[in-house]
Amino acid sequence: MNRLTKLHMEGNRIATLGSEIHALTQLRILSISNNQIRSISTNQIPRILTYLYLAGNPFHCDSQMLPFLQFLNSTEEIMTDEDLCTPSHNGTAPASPLARCPAPCRCSFTNDNFMLVDCSSSGLTHLPPFFTEEQNSTVLQIFLPRANKGMPFVIEAEIEGLNLSNNKIQSLEEARLPRRTRLLFLDHNLIHRPPVFLLESLEFLTRVTLSNNPWTCDCAALDFKKWVVSKSTLVLDVNETRCDPDMAIAQGWLSVPSGFSRTGKSARTGQASTSP
Repeated sequence: MNRLTKLHMEGNRIATLGSEIHALTQLRILSISNNQIRSISTNQIPRILTYLYLAGNPFHCDSQMLPFLQFLNSTEEIMTDEDLCTPSHNGTAPASPLARCPAPCRCSFTNDNFMLVDCSSSGLTHLPPFFTEEQNSTVLQIFLPRANKGMPFVIEAEIEGLNLSNNKIQSLEEARLPRRTRLLFLDHNLIHRPPVFLLESLEFLTRVTLSNNPWTCDCAALDFKKWVVSKSTLVLDVNETRCDPDMAIAQGWLSVPSGFSRTGKSARTGQASTSP
């Protein structure tokens, strides 16, 4: 089998390739056309391959396909019988047109291959309308330029990260964020009223930044204090999150033993204001 140079598996009901084909180190031609394959990963395809027949599969051009598309983009050795994940590709069409990256933000994929909408340092005073209106879908289309200057790859993915750092946003009361948001960076804005309801509604959060906002820490904001203390492991800048210093009761309001210190070193990793 190691000497196999051609492999034809077209016209079956194959749903996934597995990793066995990758071990065929002499394979030059692979035909997987007209199957039920929705995704391909780089560890399924031999790097010595020169031609890949893949037409007639219901490929789902999402973040799971991204590493393979990036691999195709980085090599001129592998030829395919159709343009994969392009605007003309006859893959699975969405029920309604998908939104593009909301201006003036930039959309990209993190190292974990999920979509981050980066609106940092954009001079925003309000959230982009996309994040204040009820959306039928939180899936966006973004375009990956082709190295050979052909039609770009089109990737569809659900938003799971939002970076709003270093703006002049004053309120999040109208925010309607994707339910699966993992990353939310709010530091260095002008937000007064703590968005407790919003934070509590995002059950998938793994990283948040809150510092350098003039938080109003009155009795109505006690739930904010409780949330920050209870979630201190995911608040990257927990030691820097402070109340508005002009408030009479602000002194020490957020300086509690569990998770806060007045002189503690920042827990921020540096990824909050740039795409991870």
